[in-house]
Amino acid sequence: KCCGLTVAFVLFQTSLLASVAVLFPACFLLLVPAYPARVLFRSVCRYVQECWFAFACSLLRFGLGIELLVHVAARAGGLAGLRNRCAGRDVILIANHRTRIDWMFLWGLCLILGRLGSMKIVLKDSLKTVPGFGWA
Repeated sequence: KCCGLTVAFVLFQTSLLASVAVLFPACFLLLVPAYPARVLFRSVCRYVQECWFAFACSLLRFGLGIELLVHVAARAGGLAGLRNRCAGRDVILIANHRTRIDWMFLWGLCLILGRLGSMKIVLKDSLKTVPGFGWA
């Protein structure tokens, strides 16, 4: 239990640090009325998102000892076939919430597929008012 609380605290602190130290200073790019400035801002956001989600996946693996196994049928080409099918396409991954942290497993799947930077999370309407989740 202590390890889980420590991982949750580290995840919160690093997300706060990335927001304040990297994303907030980059917000001035949104004030520049040139298209390249917006592209640069989106690139910074994508890079921060990809780094943070990869860090979160490593905390799950090495901090909590959670190992993610992805099984893909051999006739579908295995994991390489799944990566090839997802390359250059929009993909929708849906979690059925069998556990409280199944969305964190989707981070691991996106890491395996190389899609962490382009991942978007859609929450249900009732979570709009929850601090942290609803503010994003």
